[in-house]
Amino acid sequence: MSRGTLKLRGSLRRLFSLTSPETSPTLVKDDTPPPPNNRVLIVGLGNYPAPRSRHSVGQYLLHAIADRNSVQLSYKRSCKAHLASFSYNDAEVFLLKPKHFMNLSGKSVVKASSALQISPSHVVLLHDELDLPLGKFKVKHGAPPTGTTG
Repeated sequence: MSRGTLKLRGSLRRLFSLTSPETSPTLVKDDTPPPPNNRVLIVGLGNYPAPRSRHSVGQYLLHAIADRNSVQLSYKRSCKAHLASFSYNDAEVFLLKPKHFMNLSGKSVVKASSALQISPSHVVLLHDELDLPLGKFKVKHGAPPTGTTG
């Protein structure tokens, strides 16, 4: 495991407290300094027309984060996605739910991250991984998801 993977894993562990599969993600406030540009984009991937499928678990988690932080996702035509934002430890957190099939979601991510001036290193993707048992998750940094080519 690389040093970058360990650093990202520690950052995400501080950001999200996933205590059990039955609970929704909770943002945990701490004294960790925000990213250098103060902006983070969290993207919930999935197949927009099939919200209840396992393939859309990233969108489900994104909605749970939005609900927990009392924000509503609203449609933005410019990036063909639903978007919300809130503050967290002096950082701006943006939630993005592309209105595409999973393999076309990259278009929305590129448009939103460019418009919001968020570097790729501050983009977090929430997605399913068919190689893992249901209810398990892992954090990867700098590598594409195993079963996804979009």
